[in-house]
Amino acid sequence: MFAVPVTAETTVGEIRQKVQEWKPEYSLEQIELVCKDKDAWGPLFNKTSRPRDDDETVESLWSDWDIPRRMMQVALWIKEKNEETGVGVHFLEDARRIQVRCYDLGYFPEPWILEELRSWTLEDMDCGSIQSSVVDWPELQQLAVKFNGAWALVCNSDCGATNTQEVNIAETLWQRALKASSRRGFGEVPSSEGSPWLLGTSAWPVAGLLAKWSLNCTRRSSLQQQVRGTRCSVSSLNEFNAALHVAGDKTLALLLPGSGGAALIFDGRIDYFAMAAIPAVWQLYKAFPQVRSFGRGSSRSPPTCAAEVATKEVLLLFLRLLGPTTPPDKDPLHPSRMSSLAKTLAAAGLQRMFQTAWPALAMLAATGLTTWRSHGLYPAAQVQVSDVTAVVSAAADLSQSSGAPDILEAVAAQRSLQRSLWQKTSSFGSITPEVSQIWRQIASWLLEAPEDIPQVVFMTMFFGNLGNNTWVSRFLDRALVVGLPRLIFASPDPDYLHDCTQVSRIWQNRGDAYQRLLCFRSFSKVVRPYDVNNYAKFVLLPLLLSLGVSYAWLDIDIFIAQNPTARLLQLAETADVLTTDHFDESCLNHGVIFVKASDRTLRWVLSYIRWMHVYPFGHDQNGWDAFLGHSIQFEPFVPTGHDISLRVLDTGKEFLTLTGWAGDDADLPAALLLHLTRTTPIGVREKRTQFFELLDATLPSLGSSVEEHRRDLKVLQRALSTLRVEQPSPKRSCYEGVHVAVEQAVHDGSYWHLFD
Repeated sequence: MFAVPVTAETTVGEIRQKVQEWKPEYSLEQIELVCKDKDAWGPLFNKTSRPRDDDETVESLWSDWDIPRRMMQVALWIKEKNEETGVGVHFLEDARRIQVRCYDLGYFPEPWILEELRSWTLEDMDCGSIQSSVVDWPELQQLAVKFNGAWALVCNSDCGATNTQEVNIAETLWQRALKASSRRGFGEVPSSEGSPWLLGTSAWPVAGLLAKWSLNCTRRSSLQQQVRGTRCSVSSLNEFNAALHVAGDKTLALLLPGSGGAALIFDGRIDYFAMAAIPAVWQLYKAFPQVRSFGRGSSRSPPTCAAEVATKEVLLLFLRLLGPTTPPDKDPLHPSRMSSLAKTLAAAGLQRMFQTAWPALAMLAATGLTTWRSHGLYPAAQVQVSDVTAVVSAAADLSQSSGAPDILEAVAAQRSLQRSLWQKTSSFGSITPEVSQIWRQIASWLLEAPEDIPQVVFMTMFFGNLGNNTWVSRFLDRALVVGLPRLIFASPDPDYLHDCTQVSRIWQNRGDAYQRLLCFRSFSKVVRPYDVNNYAKFVLLPLLLSLGVSYAWLDIDIFIAQNPTARLLQLAETADVLTTDHFDESCLNHGVIFVKASDRTLRWVLSYIRWMHVYPFGHDQNGWDAFLGHSIQFEPFVPTGHDISLRVLDTGKEFLTLTGWAGDDADLPAALLLHLTRTTPIGVREKRTQFFELLDATLPSLGSSVEEHRRDLKVLQRALSTLRVEQPSPKRSCYEGVHVAVEQAVHDGSYWHLFD
């Protein structure tokens, strides 16, 4: 992007002169500016687009709208001579457009990033007071109040043997929970007409409560008497349903609320149920092929079998949540399929589901145990979008005179602007509305450093236990030894934060000119396995980008051989985002991240955080890959159209893992770090042993002399010598978080045929 201040009388020739000053490698004769005729839209947009004459003015090309625009755009074409034919040819260089900003129109509309930030909401999906775009919580809450607390009336009722008030309330709640709102907002994922996948999650665990009730009801003789004569007319569907009852009674029933504890990470009972259910659904397909289309759109199932068909569709949804993506026309998570499933469940009726389709309710309840995150992770985060909006608005005011089309790029490029923004953010009352304390703390910390250090902040985090309580302090010390300019360590654990504080003090006592290490306590409840990690890893990312600072992430199980800052900044000159993949697999692994500060990347990051909030079943690395348009296709609810460029870091010779090293001794100086992970399983003991062997051999170094640097590379060389192998090309595809139950089906390809 390049901005040129103009008036109504400015000519195209004068603009060309400015462009040539910006691109001195081209002569004025090579530069042409292309745009459409005034007010040309639709078919005329392309038809009238042409190189403009030098005497044409801005006024002759500018649309006379009631609300004037502050910028018009023209495309830059470079004219070059073909060496063989001598004929001049045109090409659009890097799809580059010049944004020409008009200062004399007397109207400056709000920058697009602020318009979008002000419309950005992250609904409280744990039944808050605001209306969600996915489920109308207030209406459901009013119904739930009638249940006298935590569903006591329902759980103690007579299970529908008579038409009680409690059953009517439950039926109404079931119908309303399957009917979703259709609101849309900035960055919002598309919501389905119904939301059965939500019913077992922390957002609204209605399925688990109803399944628990239903399980109790199916064992009562009064209910058996009531359901005579309502048996499904298709025997193969009855056999399928019976098989799921048997499997679910031994597995899923033990996971329902009040039935005992459930593991945070993959619970084996989920996989045992799926292993029994997969043969049952294949047997159903074989005996009754037309059942594949029942419950999908216009395909009508036998009227007595609605609950059994709903069970089949819920099973496909359940199996899909255990495995990789499928094409949209087959995906049970596609909005159209979600809508059909919601209608099928609603048509079956809750009492009928209680009577014969308990496995469907149990599977919906168990979906909550396949989530990586809880819904309550981000709405109450320490960094709120209202604060982001306030800081970006302040940045827009500071950078207005620069004429730059991208506010945060302008702030990042001009140190004076950047420091003015930090000063304003750090001062209480300087920004309205007032930002939270964490913004002031980080802005003050940024101001401590001299202006000439690289404008990137590294981050890492840790919680839990890897078998050695010095891991955090040893990693942080090594990071400062190699010379990282700024580093934030995040953890919810006060002991690890104490270790961080001690390392920071040691380095200040060693004579650091400024505090390079900041210790940040991240607050998040541990409900699902990745809550702490996904929160700490991304909660400060919008904050740093909003302050015009690039963000880098290093997992704490990385041995940092050399300071990677200069190399990351060099690579980021041609990309918005840098990240690693695997040595032998193509999907991205965000153990190493670099995100360049800009309006575009801020919007993209907030959209990604929203996706993690709304779709807790998605592994964060699969979503990261899909949001960058890299190798994973069809990840549910990932929006398209982000103007973000990616560069994948070299895992063969620079950003290494234990899977392999594709270099030789001559490539050793290029090796920046060794991530102690690989694509085959690695135990904690092996990881710990490798980590401390490397640190023990290098820790005394202060990274200041050539000899110390050579010694560190020798230590790394010993570790890499056993890893030397040719890097495969092409790399095999991969997908994170596939359950054991479907691994074989994924390997032999039958998994995808389940959804035909």
